[in-house]
Amino acid sequence: LSAVLLKTIPEAIFSNTAEAGNAGFVYTKFKWEYIARKEIKNRLAMFLGGFVAEKLIFGDDYVTTGAEGDIEKATHFVNEMLKECGMGKIPAAYHVKHMQTRQYLHDVTDKIGAEAEAWIASAMELAEKTLTEQEVLLLNMADYLSDNRTMSKEQIRKMLLQYGNNFDGKEIIE
Repeated sequence: LSAVLLKTIPEAIFSNTAEAGNAGFVYTKFKWEYIARKEIKNRLAMFLGGFVAEKLIFGDDYVTTGAEGDIEKATHFVNEMLKECGMGKIPAAYHVKHMQTRQYLHDVTDKIGAEAEAWIASAMELAEKTLTEQEVLLLNMADYLSDNRTMSKEQIRKMLLQYGNNFDGKEIIE
């Protein structure tokens, strides 16, 4: 999802690690400092990709808690975008109501929470659509990672070029 939606190939993918309590993860170094509103859904879809991939491959009843960290990152990210960065319907900074936060807006009706849920639902749809379109790539990467603990940036690039559906390697941000 990082390569297809954000045009950035991860530095590495780890299917598992030796560290207790730390399963697999994707290590991506983004090259840009600012986030445009149009990137928010794509980034959320990337965060939710592992969860959505489990749903697609194993079905709803067999989704695991393995995506817990990614779900937390997605939730934190969208709330930061909406509450701190002014990327919601109203460009404002929100905070919990307290004497020291009187310079902020206070979301007492949880409209921001509802907006965050809508962003996450939309991003899940995008992740599912993208992974379905990239099913051959997804399955080949999953097969490789089932036999190997890591996949390097160059190995990812090769798979993208070989198995990616309508993937243009020239669009990658280096």
